[in-house]
Amino acid sequence: MTTSTAQRATKKPIVCIDVGSSLSKVIYQAGSEIKYLLMQPEHLALPPESAPMLPADSGLGFPEDNAWIRFKKDSECHAVGRVALDYKAFVNFKTLKSQIATPKILAAIGVIAEREQLNENFCLDLGVLLPWGEIQSREQLETELKAAMRSFYFRNRRLKVTLERFECVPEASGAAMWDAKYQADFRTENRAYLMFGHRNTSLLFFRKGTLSRKESSTTKLGFYDLIDKMRQKVPGLEREEVLNALQTRFNRKYLTFVRTYEYEVPSNDFLWSRLLKSTSSEKSIAEKALLANAYKTSLKEYWLLLSNWLDSELPQMNEIDAVIRCGGVSDLLAGEIKKFFCSKPINAPDAYSSNLFRPLGLENKGKEKEYMEFTKLNLHTRMVDAWGFFAIFSGYKK
Repeated sequence: MTTSTAQRATKKPIVCIDVGSSLSKVIYQAGSEIKYLLMQPEHLALPPESAPMLPADSGLGFPEDNAWIRFKKDSECHAVGRVALDYKAFVNFKTLKSQIATPKILAAIGVIAEREQLNENFCLDLGVLLPWGEIQSREQLETELKAAMRSFYFRNRRLKVTLERFECVPEASGAAMWDAKYQADFRTENRAYLMFGHRNTSLLFFRKGTLSRKESSTTKLGFYDLIDKMRQKVPGLEREEVLNALQTRFNRKYLTFVRTYEYEVPSNDFLWSRLLKSTSSEKSIAEKALLANAYKTSLKEYWLLLSNWLDSELPQMNEIDAVIRCGGVSDLLAGEIKKFFCSKPINAPDAYSSNLFRPLGLENKGKEKEYMEFTKLNLHTRMVDAWGFFAIFSGYKK
């Protein structure tokens, strides 16, 4: 449903963005509806001379697939998402998220402005999620964003945005914010919130509702480490191939979509057949076995590193009352997490995701296609943190 002009005139956009390394996830409200936006994580700075070769508008596609910005009219062009992919850009895991957040956030704002047909001048409330290890840069990021938003170009359209309210919180805070508001136990328990991401893993530890800074931390260990370990064992394997192969399952039963919240089993023939290089059946069987064994071994190696980190950062087990696992990778590690924490109650992302479908309208009649795509991309898990943050930041009431 298109937001009416009257609704746009009376509703200041509220945007919360998780600048992820596998996918930038945005939840926003610019009218009466709450919506979401997804953008590929790639970013590439191109010379000013590249501007004529970049898309001038969205054409027959979506603005999020044709996004690029400039800070000034004749300055370098920052291609974001699919536009950057067209130039064969890749995600640099050595670069901090905060260092490349500004062009990605401006691109998302430009997409929202086009989607919602916003005027050239508008005000904005913005929330940003960053890893705990980068949260010290939030003041610098706010300064950069305020200066850049005053005048920038989304493709060839100039936008002048006033950043009225800004909040930057650590990843996993969204789930904690939701619990603080809706769970009475939050203020009486010691809780470990674990964000398992593509680029890194973060721990936020709350003692009786108060964040314990000395017991919270971020490690550079991310899911890409597991993939890289697989690449060392399987010739010619690319990161994107593995990521695209790992997808969620969904079933249709009595015209209702049933969520499973599980990734395809890594030993499944269908999963590994998507990564095969061989065409002969005999070679394919051997290649599937190689892929399955490489994944199994790499998962053990990856979890060993993560568990060592957890051992060094977490308090004693008898001081932990509950564990909350977040992030798309947490489903893949569910078994290892359960074993590591033994008898501790563990809340999975799907404990929160039921609160996400309703405000996004995905349970409405006629939304089956959007519902399928949402679950196929595992967004019910991957967007939980951004949703919890948005709900509190925007004042949403369930």
